[in-house]
Amino acid sequence: MTINTNEVTKKERDCLLVLSRLQDGEFPARLSEISRDMGIKAPTALNIIERLEEKSMVERKKGMVLLTKEGEATVSSLLFIHRVMETLFVTSGVPTDNACEEVEKFDYLIPVSSASKVSKSIGSPKMCPHGEAIELEERQ
Repeated sequence: MTINTNEVTKKERDCLLVLSRLQDGEFPARLSEISRDMGIKAPTALNIIERLEEKSMVERKKGMVLLTKEGEATVSSLLFIHRVMETLFVTSGVPTDNACEEVEKFDYLIPVSSASKVSKSIGSPKMCPHGEAIELEERQ
């Protein structure tokens, strides 16, 4: 499955990443947790979730918000792109924390195919500057 990360806005990207982190816990996320973690009001978070639901990236069940397979694949793509671009910035001399902040401004706009080419051009690194794995999970 090819994921087009260009389909998400910055706020949708932020919401997907928050959901991914919250879903790693014992229970799925609630709207109140998502809005708190994103620093936005619940109605705004609900609007973002509804947009992601229309894109089949999340689903709501009994007050919980869950990533779908499409959402999980999009998160994987977003993390791959972010980590590759962050690594490129750091290898170019940008301090690690600055690189992360700068890349967050545009990472969701970069196609996976372009990030893959950048990755190859910098030696296909396995870890980003923060020690996180750089991998793209292939989904079918």
